[in-house]
Amino acid sequence: MFGAATAIILAVFGLALLVSPFIVNAYFQRKASRFADEILEDNVEEFNKRVKAKAVAVLVRRSIWGLLFISGIILNFRAISERGFNWLTLVFPLLGIACFVFGILGYRDELKRLKPLK
Repeated sequence: MFGAATAIILAVFGLALLVSPFIVNAYFQRKASRFADEILEDNVEEFNKRVKAKAVAVLVRRSIWGLLFISGIILNFRAISERGFNWLTLVFPLLGIACFVFGILGYRDELKRLKPLK
């Protein structure tokens, strides 16, 4: 019914239509977060509480992703070893470790935004 090129174009548009609400939501959440930070800049104590909460949220969120990637290998280790090791057996644990590292780095970057109390 459709040619291969038409099917590819429809698949790309379908994927874009599926992903776009999540991208728009993330954009407006970051924008709202920046506005909230600007409002709280005068109140140093509340600003520091917000920064600490965001830092912990970043650490937890990225650690959960790291655990998901690593647990997929650990829970399926017997099946993976029976089929033989390939490049995916290295990629997923490295991706999990990278999530942990980026979580720690994101946590440290957020804590650098803390302001000293007057």
